[in-house]
Amino acid sequence: MNPIVGPRWKRGEEDYDLCSADYSKLSKEEKKRFQRVRKRKTYTFGLQQEIELPPCLRTCEWPEQKLMEVHTIRLTLKRLNCLPSTLWRLKNLRQLIASANGIWNISPNIGKLIMLFRIDIRYNRLKQLPDEIGLLHNLKYLDGCQNRIETLTDAIGNLRKLEVLNLYETN
Repeated sequence: MNPIVGPRWKRGEEDYDLCSADYSKLSKEEKKRFQRVRKRKTYTFGLQQEIELPPCLRTCEWPEQKLMEVHTIRLTLKRLNCLPSTLWRLKNLRQLIASANGIWNISPNIGKLIMLFRIDIRYNRLKQLPDEIGLLHNLKYLDGCQNRIETLTDAIGNLRKLEVLNLYETN
């Protein structure tokens, strides 16, 4: 058995996948039983890159359907002092990693990202979290260590699924 390289094709709910090479060998009738498996989009921006977000996100040129496919954004070591406003359009965003920046404020718009289950905002300059953080009912992991958080919003109590709250060495 060889690993699947390139696009994957899945047959219904069965545990049976094909690579594109094998899929192309099928008859038209057999192909109807398969669906292409979409890869989740993850954007990672390292220290060497100078962009904050890909151009399509910076200028909001992507159609809404494309924005719905973005599930993870990594903005580590980007020297940001706030999160880009285009993030609030990513309605299916599940993971937001923005550690080791200079972020001092998180917009109340974070409450719009109701699919988020992980936020990593370690090593920033945050003094507080917005009350709207309490609207993120799917949030399981919130890492805000090494910030300057002085008080914690009562809205944290609304996060019933929260499993990890790391505020080590804040303030």
